[in-house]
Amino acid sequence: MKKYVTLVLVLVVMAALPLSAEVMKEPEGYIDEGKMPIIEDRPTVENIPVVDAVTDREARRAAPSTSGTLIKRYFKDDTTYVIICKGYPKPGTRSGEAIGTAREAALINAQVLAGEVFKSGIDVVTAGSPERYIDEKGYAMIYYIVRHPDLRKFAK
Repeated sequence: MKKYVTLVLVLVVMAALPLSAEVMKEPEGYIDEGKMPIIEDRPTVENIPVVDAVTDREARRAAPSTSGTLIKRYFKDDTTYVIICKGYPKPGTRSGEAIGTAREAALINAQVLAGEVFKSGIDVVTAGSPERYIDEKGYAMIYYIVRHPDLRKFAK
C-alpha cells in the first residue's frame, strides 16, 4: 500500500514541476496560428500584385457595363494567366451572406473560365488562386491567377 502511495506522490510531484526549457521549446519553424495576426491578402513587398494598377482601373470601369461574368483574361507571362470576372449573389440573401455568395460565385466562374482555356493537363483549381476580391453593389469581382511552368504551352 505504501508503494502505491509513494508512486502516486512521485507522479504528482513530477506533474507539478515545470518541464525544462529544452523540452518546452517549440520545434524550429513552428507557427502557433492562435497567436498570429490576421493577414489580409493585400499586396506587400513580399506579395507583389500580378494585376497592375492600369489594368485594375480598366477592369473596375468595365465591370458595371459588362453584362456577363467575364471582364478580362490574359497571359501576364509564359507562366501566369489572369482572369478578372464577376460573381452575383444568390437571390434572397442578406447583405453579409450576399457578399459571401457573390465571392463564391466569382471564384467558381473564374475556375470554369480557366478550365475552358487550358487542356486537361492543368488543374486550374490547384494551380490557381484568388489575388483579390472587390465587393461592389450587386456583385463581387475576383482577380484569379493561374500559375504553372510553361503554362502557355497548355492553352487550347
